[in-house]
Amino acid sequence: MTALELINAGRLRPLGDRLIARMDKVQQVGSLFLPPDAQYEHSTATVVAIGDKLPEYLVPGVRIMPHAASGLSIYDDDTTRLVAYQLADIQAVFTEGPTEEALDYVKEHTHD
Repeated sequence: MTALELINAGRLRPLGDRLIARMDKVQQVGSLFLPPDAQYEHSTATVVAIGDKLPEYLVPGVRIMPHAASGLSIYDDDTTRLVAYQLADIQAVFTEGPTEEALDYVKEHTHD
């Protein structure tokens, strides 16, 4: 079984404040051959599995921006690259709009 199949079957799960994310692929430019390491954009990824001590906004399917020099690579196959991260490795989370939590934070920390 591949790592992604193990995750989907519930047989592979990160612990604590860790998560596993699938790196987003970079668009192909021209006809250059790129080795597998260079075919992934290191700035964005999609969460595929989460530990039990993560904030509720980090759920499978959420896109994240991890620190470029962090994480433990788990190569699944030639088309998918999985990386295990700790919460401290995540720099940003992409959202459709501001969450209630973010709006509350801004209200609490903004001085009129």
